[in-house]
Amino acid sequence: MPDTLDQNAELTSLQGSHEPAPVTMAVRLLATSDLHGRIHPYDYYADQPTSGGLALAASLIDQLRLEADNVLLLDNGDFLQGNPLADFIAHRHSVRPDLVHPTIEAMNLLRYDGATLGNHEFNYGLEFLANCIDGANFPIVSANFALSARDPLLLGSGGNGDRALVPPFQILHRQFRDSHGQKRRLRIGLIGFLPPQIMIWDHPHLHGRASTQDIIEAAEAHLPRIKAAGADLVIALSHSGFGPAEHEKGTENASLALARVDGIDVILAGHSHKLFPSADFAPRPGLDPIAGTIHGKPATMPGFGASHVGIVDLTLQRRPDGWQMVSARSSVRPVPPATSATASPRSVARADIIRATAKAHAATIDYLRTPVGRSAIRLHSYFALVSSVAAIRLVAQAQSDHVRQALATSVHSGLPVLAAAAPFKAGGHGGPLNYTDIAPGLLVLRNVADLYIYPNPITALRLNGAQLAEWLERAVGLFHQLTPGVTGQRLLNPDFPSFLFDMIHGLTYGVDLTQPPRYSAEGQLINPGAHRISGLAFEAYPIDPEAEFILATNAHRAYGGGNFPGAVSQNVVYEGRTSNRDALMESLGSKLLRDDLPQPWHFLPLPGTKVLFETSPRACACLTDLAGFNPTVAGMSEQGFATLQLEL
Repeated sequence: MPDTLDQNAELTSLQGSHEPAPVTMAVRLLATSDLHGRIHPYDYYADQPTSGGLALAASLIDQLRLEADNVLLLDNGDFLQGNPLADFIAHRHSVRPDLVHPTIEAMNLLRYDGATLGNHEFNYGLEFLANCIDGANFPIVSANFALSARDPLLLGSGGNGDRALVPPFQILHRQFRDSHGQKRRLRIGLIGFLPPQIMIWDHPHLHGRASTQDIIEAAEAHLPRIKAAGADLVIALSHSGFGPAEHEKGTENASLALARVDGIDVILAGHSHKLFPSADFAPRPGLDPIAGTIHGKPATMPGFGASHVGIVDLTLQRRPDGWQMVSARSSVRPVPPATSATASPRSVARADIIRATAKAHAATIDYLRTPVGRSAIRLHSYFALVSSVAAIRLVAQAQSDHVRQALATSVHSGLPVLAAAAPFKAGGHGGPLNYTDIAPGLLVLRNVADLYIYPNPITALRLNGAQLAEWLERAVGLFHQLTPGVTGQRLLNPDFPSFLFDMIHGLTYGVDLTQPPRYSAEGQLINPGAHRISGLAFEAYPIDPEAEFILATNAHRAYGGGNFPGAVSQNVVYEGRTSNRDALMESLGSKLLRDDLPQPWHFLPLPGTKVLFETSPRACACLTDLAGFNPTVAGMSEQGFATLQLEL
């Protein structure tokens, strides 16, 4: 579509006696995703400096900007929640209308050009989110999220009737230089998407107040409007993993299918915390992790926590009907660590961002150093995927104690109370340092945050024995099927997140790994005849499939997060205002913690079978905790994990 500002220049070229050189324009897109509140290069759980964080990434962003004339900086969502600073701001310090959220303030200083909402933006409620958005100096878009027509947020602002917390898309008007040094107007369409499942994951905040739409359907509805607005280039900020190549209505990870939608030029993806292009992905139809394309369109996914910056370098060519993309190159660049082994990471962080957020950072640290109890034992998660560790049993005990007291005068008071708990920090994409490790002695608030990293409210379900068995079958899909008597088999399915490995405390059971998994990593029934859970019992008696129990968990899980059988709103009998973390804090303050809680589960023995299990190198100092597995160190992985050989 011809730009009126450029018509005279084009006419002169066309009237010349020879064919003019093509007019091109180089545009660089820089992307962050899943920042999760990480601003300072600081590990609040360990209370010490570390690498990563937006202030440190800012130096790399500045460098990448200097390498190109025409640059856009965009964020792909999940920027408000995910670490103790974010929780402190939301729950303890709050954000007044006259104050800007520290993450937004850092993004303003970095001059972001646009962003979209991720699923975790809703964890603290709609009012908090709306207040944070007001502080942004850049547009935030989301095409498949809408408020209810009479939601208080809309009515309070005059009820404009468009049901939008943020607009579905935005047209950015930029004056960029072309290959001849001339300024040209470029109109960039930004459209954003988030997983429709937020209605499940944040049910307490969103039920009755909002709705979501399928990602592909939302794209197809809005793209004609973007094109009609004259967009020369359309960028999809897709807070969604790649997922299946073909459209599956309502899917959480839809970026690969989104790339098939006509009118989208570039995909900036996220949510999965992975890197693209990289070896994190194997080639498959529609996805080329070497070229960095999905269905032939350039794409990037820049990890999480400001660990990397995604880069898409585009070349656009001026044609009679407008600009057309003629080449593209995608990459991810790691945020470098400190300049030397002895230097603090802060030595290379952007000073203005550090200064602007220093008060929030210092207040968070002071708060997290508040004493809450004492422990006689070391609490770690190094072996939380192969045994019931004290760190997880402690969380489960706090959940069940809280729910038992909350339901003491209800019609459910006579039912046994169980608790489901999973390890949140157990390696995975977080790397070999992504584990909990708390020394014996004084416990402070940062330890509580380390044990339970999400701000989820405690919620309880009423389930029968058959539903509990299916719940556990879904959880033990974490493990590969094993061949008895064989050495060197990998134990864990790397595509199964540790936070889906629920253990139910209050029951005892065995896990038979000669059976195939009954459920997939996504929670789909794939082997109806398979049953890994063996000897399921309550108080030493086999569990009655019809017997009823109360299961304490969190709101995310209770309303369907993770697709656990029985986790539906109809079965919810308690929805507390207390978070799991606060219940844990109350539990820690009431006694000296000792390791006297019962072990709920074990693997069924497989004589002669040895498996390989990856954990932190720091776990090698705790191998006595795995005495029953006769562990030996088998080496180190390329990602820096220690590989242990375990006997089953």
